[in-house]
This record gives sequence, structure tokens and C-alpha cells, in this order.
Amino acid sequence: MSGGWSILPRKRDRETGRLIRACAAEFLGSISIILWGCQPWGVEGDASLIIKALSSSLSIIVTAHIFSDISGAHFNPAISLAMFCAQRISLVRCLCYWLMQLSGGLIGAALLFAFNNKTVPAYLLVDKKMDVGIAFAWELLGSFLLVFVFLAGSNDRRDLSSVSFELPLAYGTTIFLLHLVLVPLTGCGVNPMRGLAPNIIANSYTHDQWVYVIAPLIAAVVGGIAYAMIFSLHYKHIPSRYSISTLALQNTHNFESPVRNGSARDLHINRAAK
Repeated sequence: MSGGWSILPRKRDRETGRLIRACAAEFLGSISIILWGCQPWGVEGDASLIIKALSSSLSIIVTAHIFSDISGAHFNPAISLAMFCAQRISLVRCLCYWLMQLSGGLIGAALLFAFNNKTVPAYLLVDKKMDVGIAFAWELLGSFLLVFVFLAGSNDRRDLSSVSFELPLAYGTTIFLLHLVLVPLTGCGVNPMRGLAPNIIANSYTHDQWVYVIAPLIAAVVGGIAYAMIFSLHYKHIPSRYSISTLALQNTHNFESPVRNGSARDLHINRAAK
């Protein structure tokens, strides 16, 4: 699940094209969640709360389903930072993802700008009636929840029978919940790319814009380290899906293989004991 802190690309990232494909997935995914997630909000932001929550969450579910096996489907610099802090990805991969996410977000926002008569729907501003400290606290708490859900959903030791739709569904439903709660309060950022790209293209900023960047990044660092140091220990002796897959391939010649009978976990443990 984790291989310790890594600055340079991990061994699997050095395979020809693997990191490039992952970066392309993050780029296209970021375009997708901005384009399909923000357009239904309306130019004046007058869509109903349920429409805003549904469009944002469904765009995540659909896009993450496409790319989760390729890049991990982060589409959020805070998620990538949390994955680095949890020792899941290298710093190089994290920084590459950041570049692709922001670039994709800007392209998505530019498309919205072009399609909506030079107006960008759903850019985020802290309400003047809300204290900036309260806004920061809500964004921080929401980002904590999102980070923990993602780290749990992407934990390759957590559920060996998991299908590829588990992470997209968990990711998307969390976004749905956060939008129901945070849209009336802060607009719901919980993603530095989401809080920056539409505003940059719309040329609309306030002195409180930092809330949408700093709060998620703090949550990513604290949440990533906490999950790795506290909760990951619960799965320490459980084999990862990748080791199970390797064992399965080694035993495909045996029709009565424990892997075929769904007891790959026992096979791993028994072999380790030998």
C-alpha cells in the first residue's frame, strides 16, 4: 500500500508511458469535472442546490470511473498531496499531477467562458456576510472528510473483492454531501484547482480567495500523515490487491486454485508462512 517516502518516481512509474498516461488522465479528468460539473450551475449561479450537488458529484463519479485505474483519479491537488503524505505516490508524480490538474482546470474553465458568452459559471467567492475564519473552518473540515474518504477508498488492502466502481462512487457521494452542506456557506471548494481555475478565467478574485487553496492543502498534509501513521496500521498484515493479482496469475493452471475459489488472502498468508 505504501512504500515509504519517495521523491523520485517509483519503479512502476519508470515504465515507458505509465506516468505520461497518468498525467494525461489527470489533465482530461480535470477538464471534465470543471466542464460537466460547473455548467449546470448556470451563469448566474441560480441553479437549485440539488442540481449543483448532483452535477458536481456525477461528474466526479463518471470521470473517476474512466480514469481511476490509470491515474488514481485525483483531479484535486489536495488529494494528490494527501496521497504523497500517506506515502502512496512520489513527490515527482504529485507535482506532475498538480501541473496537469491546474492546466486541465484552466482549459475546462476557458471552454465554459467561450460557451457562455464570456462568463464562467460556478466560480467561487466567500460570501461577504460570512466571517472568513468560519469559511476557512468549513472548507478545512470538508477537505478532511474528502481526503479520508479518498485514502480509504484507494486503500488496496482494504477490500480484496472491491470492484473498480467503489472509489468513484465513494468519491462522488462525498462530493454530493459536501455540496449540500457547503454550497450555501462557502460555495464548496475543497479542491484548490476548483477554487482557482474558474476564478482565473473569470478574472474574479477577493482577498479571501486563499481559503479555497490553503484549507484543502492543510487538510491534505494532516489527513495524509494521520491516515498513514494511524489507520494504515490496521491493514499492515493484509496483502494488497496487487500481490493477490500476482498470485492469481501464478495459479491459473490449477482449476482448484484457492485464488479461483476466492481464498487468495489465505493463500498469501500460507505461502508467507512457508
